[in-house]
Amino acid sequence: MPDKKALEAVIDIIPPKVKKIIDENVDAAEDIRAAVKGKRGEALVVTDRGVHVIKASGEHHFFDYGSIESVSIARVFRRGRFELGIRGMEKAAPPAAEGDFAADPAGNVVNFPFSKMAMFKKAEKMIRSVIEARSGG
Repeated sequence: MPDKKALEAVIDIIPPKVKKIIDENVDAAEDIRAAVKGKRGEALVVTDRGVHVIKASGEHHFFDYGSIESVSIARVFRRGRFELGIRGMEKAAPPAAEGDFAADPAGNVVNFPFSKMAMFKKAEKMIRSVIEARSGG
């Protein structure tokens, strides 16, 4: 019987620079369930092991599901903001002004064009379901 989880995958068009970072940091044995491009070189990759955040600078951050306490997604001005609540990490400060459309420096935040809200909401749902299953909720 085919794996129906593959039907729920969310895969965006990923630029070559970001794809290279994913290839270097996501283990070949990891099952990629979502890969969504954010603003200005940021990206979110959800796997069966955790969440990878790629920053515009080329930095890569990995958060296993055991360290993720919450996940939130919001509209901020004319863009979306995806944030992971990480155990022991301070909550990232929101943007100071409406004109601040740059990539977010925090390793647990991905800003994205509002047009990609549906893709990020699916990724949020995937992460939330794993967190709830782990906590028994």
